[in-house]
Amino acid sequence: MADMGICGERRVLVRTEDVVRSGDYYYFVALELNALCRIGIKYGTIEVVDSIPGEGLYSERVCSKIYALEDQLLFLPMNGEKIWVYKIGKAQWRSIELENSALTGMKMMQAVKHGNRIYLIGCFYPAIVVWDSGTGRIDYIREPYGIMKDLQAREKINYFRCDYALKEDVLYLASCLTNAVLKLNLTSHRWEFVRVGKSGNQYAGITRDKECFWLAPRTGNCLVRWDGYDSFREYAIEDEQIKGFFRFTGAVMRGDTVIFPAKDGRVTYEIQNGDSSALKRRSHNYLFYKVTEDGETISGTPDGVIRIESALGEVFKIKCEIPVTEIRGKLDNDGSRLKEYFLKREYITEENPMVSIKEFCMYLTSDTYRDKQILGDYSMAGKSIWSAVKTHSGRIK
Repeated sequence: MADMGICGERRVLVRTEDVVRSGDYYYFVALELNALCRIGIKYGTIEVVDSIPGEGLYSERVCSKIYALEDQLLFLPMNGEKIWVYKIGKAQWRSIELENSALTGMKMMQAVKHGNRIYLIGCFYPAIVVWDSGTGRIDYIREPYGIMKDLQAREKINYFRCDYALKEDVLYLASCLTNAVLKLNLTSHRWEFVRVGKSGNQYAGITRDKECFWLAPRTGNCLVRWDGYDSFREYAIEDEQIKGFFRFTGAVMRGDTVIFPAKDGRVTYEIQNGDSSALKRRSHNYLFYKVTEDGETISGTPDGVIRIESALGEVFKIKCEIPVTEIRGKLDNDGSRLKEYFLKREYITEENPMVSIKEFCMYLTSDTYRDKQILGDYSMAGKSIWSAVKTHSGRIK
């Protein structure tokens, strides 16, 4: 066990579920803690910028996705309580309240812009939230979720995940719960569900090429090609038992190639020019995989590597390791947020890259912990535990 002390120079590996570009920088929120970071490709740097207000520093999956809007960043809450907007350059934050936010975790995973309106798609949150960026007005589209409410309560699976398709004014969302695709007109807000594929199918995402739609299975063994009307075709892929809920992150288009990036699965599949006979396989899996409107391909892996490939094929890769001293120095200089983290824990605290066993033992000896106790004084337990850990591990200095 390595020394996990507060004053050490250890570096923390952070991962993320989205990266967006604004100007010369690429921004992301760490999965493991509430830290907004940015990557400077020109300089090969990664640095901590800020943290989302009102959320604990050591909270996980506060934000899942970010939407870049001119000189602002829109943060979609995953386990966070609110939608937040960040003014780049001025470091100004403002919040957008969500109805019944506290009742739902894992709230949102994608956003779509149509005119001045941005549609934030509920993942477990039972609505599409419509934010008018001009007026600030908030509306909710709840009815499609109401139809799936009972099924979702039984299955405990997302309503929708990532990767939508857009054809003119119509948004297409593939259901994680059934073989249904939601068609939502973004001008009139009229909607309908269309059944696509076999009755037992469930989907992780949908994309569209010039001729048809492609749907990624949630856990199944068939890729689905759909004409948008009544005709579909399924293409069998390798039978794979996954350890998780989603075999693929979804489905995306890169040029003339449709890609099904593996998430909990082992194999990523590619189909070029709609030719399923030339199905390509590669052993890569991802936390996220996206292609931007500018033609950039951006992906992040479970081992913390972010890869950015320009439309011209230039590749930049960086492993997201940040010194703990930088994180603490910028976000928790006085240690108050670490104390807040421990105070909110009831019994079990799991060691993670940011919160170590040494810090926990130090906390047990503190006045803050003694004040929290109702029966007896257990503060000496911290010293005893840490002494035993050091005695039985020669790697700790």
